Amino acid sequence: MAVQPKPLLSAASAALLALSLLGPPLLPGTSQVHGQDAMKGRPSVKYVFTVDYPVDGKDRYIAWVTSVAEVLKAPAEVRRITSYDDYYGASPHRVVEFEFDNFEDAGKYFANEKVSAVFADVPKYGLNGRVHVLVLRSDYTPK
Repeated sequence: MAVQPKPLLSAASAALLALSLLGPPLLPGTSQVHGQDAMKGRPSVKYVFTVDYPVDGKDRYIAWVTSVAEVLKAPAEVRRITSYDDYYGASPHRVVEFEFDNFEDAGKYFANEKVSAVFADVPKYGLNGRVHVLVLRSDYTPK
């Protein structure tokens, strides 16, 4: 009996992604960023994607990422994309951060036809993906 891979996005992650793309933030406490004046010039919204490599699939995943990196970096809405591999090879194997100035820019970015096509291909190269949507806070920034 073959083991079936888990869906790329859990239902909760997919719902959160959809909710955040529907325009102004609808989640309590996300409409204002505390200390935003002190944080001027820094992206305030971060989408964090986590993904695992299939067994013996890391090289194929990295080759694919290399082939689509320019498409993902091209839209003006994305401020920065950063990726990390887990040092110990534990799950999640890879974490990718997409930084935006606001939710509107994030929505435009993920609605971009070329970007959407890349994300539609992720299940061919990675497993167990999750999405986390984060808003920058100034709690640890010196005043």
